[in-house]
Amino acid sequence: MKKYTAINIGPILRTFDMVRKPRDIWAASYMFSHLMECIVDEINKTEGIDVFSPVVKLGEEKIGVGLFPDRVYCKGEWDFQTKRESILNTFAKNLGMENDADFKDYFNIMCATVDVEEDKEGYSETKAITELNHLLDCMELDRCATSGKSIDAIWNLITIENKRKVLYEKAFQKENGKDKFGKVSFTIKKDEAERKIETSGYVSLAKYASAHLSTIDKNKWDEVQDNSELEDVLYKELKDSFPNDIKSFHKYICVVQADGDNMGKTFSHEKLADTETSVISGKLVEFGKNASAMIYEYGGLPIYAGGDDLLFLAPVVGKTKKIIKTNDKEEDFNKNIFDLLKDIDACFKPVKECVEGKHLKTKNSKNEEIEISPSMSYGVSITYYKFPLYEALASARHLLFGVAKNVDGKNAIAWRLQKNSGSSFEGAFTKDQLLGIYENVIQNSSVKDTIIAAVSHKIRENQQMLQLWLKNGDKSYTQRNLNFFKKYMDYDEKNPYKKSIIELLNKMYEVYPPLFDGKEKEIEEKVTKKEIKVLQTDKAQGIFTVEQKRDALKQALRDDMFKMVYSMIRTAKFINGEEVIDE
Repeated sequence: MKKYTAINIGPILRTFDMVRKPRDIWAASYMFSHLMECIVDEINKTEGIDVFSPVVKLGEEKIGVGLFPDRVYCKGEWDFQTKRESILNTFAKNLGMENDADFKDYFNIMCATVDVEEDKEGYSETKAITELNHLLDCMELDRCATSGKSIDAIWNLITIENKRKVLYEKAFQKENGKDKFGKVSFTIKKDEAERKIETSGYVSLAKYASAHLSTIDKNKWDEVQDNSELEDVLYKELKDSFPNDIKSFHKYICVVQADGDNMGKTFSHEKLADTETSVISGKLVEFGKNASAMIYEYGGLPIYAGGDDLLFLAPVVGKTKKIIKTNDKEEDFNKNIFDLLKDIDACFKPVKECVEGKHLKTKNSKNEEIEISPSMSYGVSITYYKFPLYEALASARHLLFGVAKNVDGKNAIAWRLQKNSGSSFEGAFTKDQLLGIYENVIQNSSVKDTIIAAVSHKIRENQQMLQLWLKNGDKSYTQRNLNFFKKYMDYDEKNPYKKSIIELLNKMYEVYPPLFDGKEKEIEEKVTKKEIKVLQTDKAQGIFTVEQKRDALKQALRDDMFKMVYSMIRTAKFINGEEVIDE
């Protein structure tokens, strides 16, 4: 028998729900990462106990984001209760809180130990992780009460500038004696002359949203950078000074939550050797570092990068460039949020290759044996810069865990564009199937608003007709879609935008019918088992029988496909650059 120990820290989500500004949520995240760093440091001082996940080397270069996850796994038995006071004292000393003992009962630090019997091949780590995760999940349900004084102490640490500064110093390298935190260059071209201003310190959503723009008057910027009306001053000046360069997306910000798919199945797989667990954990740490560097370069801010989890803020269109060949010539464009997700996937590739090489097997929902293939799924909430941050965070979490993770095959992006006008556009798709084609739609959406409005209107107006050839196995949709565009939209093959929309429609007809068939079979089974009931709300919509409700549910599946097509068209135009409107 071998003993294994795991430690879990909190309350993370409850703390995130308290914050209202990006700098505060960053501070809250880094605070928890540092607490886990103190725990790991204390564990490493104990003989006979070895941390095998996460594999984070203490004293690594400062990259501006916490790399320590909320759970740590060790070989051996560790008596946490005798070390709790020592850990919290170290934590307090590092953050200058030695004289503030009120914070100590805020943290919920949970510890579990199990005895695991090795199998014939000597594997035990994966068994231990499975048992420990179950115990910690149960322990997390026991919400501990905290005093008002402890909440105030933590609130002050993450929101008051002179207290929060110690977190900056631990997280960021210094250049010429100055903190690197929030160092951003703002650049824009006007009359072929490039203006550039460098500022220090992220102070508002406006700086994220406009990370590749410059104000005319740096002195004016300095005057308002601590003013609550900074965003209004910034955007008014930008709009007045550069009316042709400012787009609607400059008033919006992306909150992105990402999580690895099938990583739990990987770490708990019985055929994963003990030493391989640490190897994969090390690859995940490298992924977090590389992804964070990519996000910073793009113009965003990583909030958290622990293991396969990512949380970050980013502008809709960033600073980094991509080269695209059009009409036999190469042009450079600023990358958008979907390009950034693609780059993050590239950072995850070494983790994926490491796991795929093990040929680990599992069973899917149909009880078919498949090989485990790790991937990344994303929830992307795009909101107006004055939209409440805590609501945008909650939206991103829901998009990831409530939508993207439920897409067949995962490896998905679920997004929601919430316009300040009240309208919204959302959808979800598996990256392997639709991301490449959607990138083409975005790239070709630099056309007049009237053209895009006409295309989307004609598709919605003729939706019932277009659904007639939405059948699994029917390949005639390609010709029918072409005929539809020729008849109703003056289709010309030389028009790249309309061509990209036809390609998108054709791909939808390829991807969705098989999914519809499976869901319709589920509906039929529920009808047979009398699980579907007509509710009062159904009757208000003219549905009075189970058969009518069944047909309505089937029709809703088809409507969802065209709703997503419409959302993709509108989101693509938004990303490509709509003119600024008074919102």
